[in-house]
Amino acid sequence: MMNHRATARASPECGPTNPSSWVIVWAGGQGERLNPFIQHWLGESRPKQYCRFVGRRTMLEHTWARAQSLAPGGQILTVAAPEHRFLLSGLDVTGEILYQPRPCGTAPGVFLPLTAIAAADPHALIHLMPSDHFIYPRERFVRHLALTETIVRAAPDRLVLTAAVPDIAEKDFGWIQPGRAVTGAGWAALTVTAFHEKPDAAQAVRYLKAGYLWNTMIVSCTVATLWGIASRLPTMLSRFNAVREAWSTPTREAAIRDAYAGMPTFDFSRDLLEKSTAECLLLPLSGIAWSDWGRPNRITASVAEYGLQPNYPYHAATPELTRLAS
Repeated sequence: MMNHRATARASPECGPTNPSSWVIVWAGGQGERLNPFIQHWLGESRPKQYCRFVGRRTMLEHTWARAQSLAPGGQILTVAAPEHRFLLSGLDVTGEILYQPRPCGTAPGVFLPLTAIAAADPHALIHLMPSDHFIYPRERFVRHLALTETIVRAAPDRLVLTAAVPDIAEKDFGWIQPGRAVTGAGWAALTVTAFHEKPDAAQAVRYLKAGYLWNTMIVSCTVATLWGIASRLPTMLSRFNAVREAWSTPTREAAIRDAYAGMPTFDFSRDLLEKSTAECLLLPLSGIAWSDWGRPNRITASVAEYGLQPNYPYHAATPELTRLAS
């Protein structure tokens, strides 16, 4: 079930006031909306995180590069689908890959690697990163996440959500309604009033005018805080509590299989974040481009805006991209 690429242990000096940093990378998505374009380009279907749209790296490898600026390789865990093993075999894998026995939504996709971290380093500070987002430039983004770490260390009972500042009334993204300002030593954040998932066109226009932010699903928090809010999903949490107890024993694999057998589907945003607004803080991105490349027109827009050299046949594909994106 797991491909161990590195061994990690918590440093003995790390404790609640000095947590070490870990990264959880989500790479289990199927990218179905983009499949027609990828099929047109590559002649085969594959999830977008395994595609090299620009440069020499796949989107997943770009995510690992960002992660390595925050944590050592042994403290980077990627959760993937078992059917993607052959795609991962061609990459220079960073850290450890965890394969879910079956798809059960994004919440279990977080809690499988979270269980591994909780067993190794229960006081850890973690970053959750989707593997299929365009973020530029990397150095400024890493500095942004260093600031989220500062906030988490100052307020360890909070989840710090990285939010993007929208420039269009996007219907496909989740929106976050910000609240009041909260400040600390060297940082300022916003509380969360409400989450709004994938609005209709009129709602998206209202959200844009009202100053709502986009939910990037990039979250920074402590293991204990994220484990604590999962009490809102007792069915899921009881299963992962059993896995956590068995993690360092020979029965680990059987415990994981048992946990996933018959597990309902749980969505991390809908079933956890939306029910945890009191625990959330927002840190908007500043001077950093962010886009979920879930549609062809978003890819071509980023490529054109930042002068990137695409690996797909840009001019030949543009009419097809326009049709597929409509």
